[in-house]
Amino acid sequence: MKRTISFFAAGIFLFLLSCNSGEEKATIPSWNEKLAIVQHPVADFDVWKPLYLAHDSARKANGLTHYAYGTGIDDPHQVIVYLKMDDEIKAKAFVALPELKAVMDSAGVTGPPVIDYIQAVRNDTSATDIKDRILVKHKVKDFDAWLKVFDDEGMGKRNSHGLVDRGLGRGTEDPNMVYIVFAVSDWDKANARMNSEELKKIMTDAGVEGAPVFLKYRLVD
Repeated sequence: MKRTISFFAAGIFLFLLSCNSGEEKATIPSWNEKLAIVQHPVADFDVWKPLYLAHDSARKANGLTHYAYGTGIDDPHQVIVYLKMDDEIKAKAFVALPELKAVMDSAGVTGPPVIDYIQAVRNDTSATDIKDRILVKHKVKDFDAWLKVFDDEGMGKRNSHGLVDRGLGRGTEDPNMVYIVFAVSDWDKANARMNSEELKKIMTDAGVEGAPVFLKYRLVD
């Protein structure tokens, strides 16, 4: 699915909680899990949802376990699904099966899926009432160099702009592809930050290559 839940033309760069000078920066907890992130359009989410849930046993038999899902904020017909992945080779073989396409068609999926395979690095599993999320995806020249800048900026800075750190990962096929998930507490502040010249410069200085992709969605229970 080449369609994404939402794009932003301007850049953003995203960073974790800063402490006093000389102190170790705080981050959200480490998390060592592989995930498949699936995006696709549906005709009707309420029709798709029970059919998706009914297919859970087939997914588990192929190393995929449901973790979370949501619908697009700008387009509620867009769906994003996070699946824990035990075996990437088995998972890739499963999603290529003609039978799966038939199941998706019957559930009202109206376009081909886009699937990203990632190694999660950090994840905050603590409870929050915030349901709005943004997934940021971009490539960097060097992940470790980028991560240092990310951590040096600090979560407090991002929080002040309505962006609350929830997850961080890197691609399994390209470890310099970065995936960041934020809970969004204030869209006006977040959008202003994402379109700021300051953030564009920080991204460039940190080695971000090309324009990032932004996906805005709301978690569904």
